[in-house]
Amino acid sequence: MKKISKIILTIVLLFTFSLNVKAVTITTDNTKQGTVDTNSYLVTNKGDITINNIESDTFKGYKIIDFYYNSTTDTLSYEFTSNFKAFLATTTDYKNLTVDQYKNLTSGDTYNYSNQSNSTLDTLVSQYATYISSNNVTGENLTTTPPADATARGYATGNFNVGSYLVLPVNTSKVYAVMVGNIDLKKENNTWTVENVTINAKVSATSITKTVVSGAVLNNNKYYINNPNSIINRLTITVPEFPTNSENHDFTVANEEEVGTSLRIKSVTVKDGTKNWNLDLTDVTSTYERYLTDDNNNKVGWIMISPIMVDYLGGGGINPNIHAVFDANYINSESVVIEYEMEVVKDEVIESQIGKNGFSSVYGMCSDPYASVLDDGFKSCGISDLDVFFLYSYGIKITTKDGSNNNLSGASYKLYSDSTLNTEIGSFTTDGAESTIIGLAPGTYYAKQTTSPSGATINNETFTVNVPETQEGYVELTVTNSNSSTLPVTGGTGTLMFFILGLFVIGGAFVYYKFNNALKKNAEV
Repeated sequence: MKKISKIILTIVLLFTFSLNVKAVTITTDNTKQGTVDTNSYLVTNKGDITINNIESDTFKGYKIIDFYYNSTTDTLSYEFTSNFKAFLATTTDYKNLTVDQYKNLTSGDTYNYSNQSNSTLDTLVSQYATYISSNNVTGENLTTTPPADATARGYATGNFNVGSYLVLPVNTSKVYAVMVGNIDLKKENNTWTVENVTINAKVSATSITKTVVSGAVLNNNKYYINNPNSIINRLTITVPEFPTNSENHDFTVANEEEVGTSLRIKSVTVKDGTKNWNLDLTDVTSTYERYLTDDNNNKVGWIMISPIMVDYLGGGGINPNIHAVFDANYINSESVVIEYEMEVVKDEVIESQIGKNGFSSVYGMCSDPYASVLDDGFKSCGISDLDVFFLYSYGIKITTKDGSNNNLSGASYKLYSDSTLNTEIGSFTTDGAESTIIGLAPGTYYAKQTTSPSGATINNETFTVNVPETQEGYVELTVTNSNSSTLPVTGGTGTLMFFILGLFVIGGAFVYYKFNNALKKNAEV
């Protein structure tokens, strides 16, 4: 029984070993000769790098060391890649680094997320990561397999030539520690084998969420505007935790309203714990930007806002947007909050959008520990993983006509949410014969005319208007005003009273004349 157990254990161990090790015959590219050993050539055998513990992010591998093979001596030599040599030449501490010295760098837990300041390998490759970002160094793509569900984790794999690699994410909102892996060639008992490598990624789970504070109601996972005057949105950003050895501790937030929306950003408030920065944009008609400083005059962040759609330096229109970069070194809380107030602007409304696609915006964040420096001194990263946020808005359009079905200009109306007309929603703006109001949620409303066109009588009826959730475009209503039978009047009420009094005087004189004549005739008889 013991022999059988040993055999089974041996088979299991051999099977496990074979998953990560593969016996090979070494192949080379004979056009690429080594410089350390001029009789060696670049090895082209391939192996796998696997990154575990990821979500749906994508990754690239950047080669640090090439392997060269001498078939006469059956030995390997190692050389830095041309990209890594170019990086070393730009440094002070590493410009004379050799491959042997590189091998002796202390790695500790190279994949650990933070607090690895004593890891010399981590320090070196963190600088290389920044160089890659600044100099557009080309990497090799890994293939990502996203997690099957919310409870699982995904992985990424790359089949690369043997060598040493730095693996970095591409356009992610999360913060990954640097990851170094070696697809190795080993010789044992005169047999060469390729050893694959698996890295368990260490990542700071950052996030950004968007909600409505006021001005809209949530129904069936959709926000419906119910206040045409003011909508306040909130962005809540989890502050990333950066690796100790990374050069960049900045994170970027972006929020942009879509083309054709009828929204204007009126004000923005940035909150970090008890510290608030209040920005009034009521009179701003172009791009607004400023630094956010704390009580010690540290630059906590930089923010740029386009409150309305603007033409940016003749390069085309830019939608209302907020773009901010924060320095995590000066953030005092676990999350930064950006609240911004918007108003519905009729002049920018695209009628086909009302009640159909809603007023959408895209928002997202990124935090790249190895990003390059912006002109303003902060570092930023490209945001590609954006979420879409919809604010659905409906509208009512009233057309005023006379008794002959001709359009009348100049009528105004008020809208109420109750049939007793106690809760006013807003007033209709008049444009010719049409009066419109936007920024409504689905529901039943009550319209009342407040002014009539010149020469027409106000229609005193209370109109019930139903706005269905399936509505596309305005809900339309036609109100008829009859022609006025009253004589045209100028001046104030005093003039009118004199006019009426005059009629009474004339009428009284006429009656007196008739009565007096009758008395005379009776006297003659």
